[in-house]
Amino acid sequence: MAHPGSLPMLNKKAIEYAIKMGLACNCTISRNNYFARKNYFYPDLPKGYQISQHTTPICEGGHITITTSEGTRAVKLNRIHMEEDAGKEPA
Repeated sequence: MAHPGSLPMLNKKAIEYAIKMGLACNCTISRNNYFARKNYFYPDLPKGYQISQHTTPICEGGHITITTSEGTRAVKLNRIHMEEDAGKEPA
């Protein structure tokens, strides 16, 4: 809601899921990270900012192994990060 003085609450289960995803994808799990505000105007974003972990992702690197008709290959990942869903349901 972006009330003055209010702070967002971290969802512990979301952190656990992100770490599990990172481990499953052979990523490096960052021990130190933070969330930042991305300030921009968007019609679905009444408070004017989105909370994101984009600059300090919880997981870095890694890969997902896929099998195609040409054989098996590893698709490299850049990051797994968390961010607030800024959009709202259409009316």
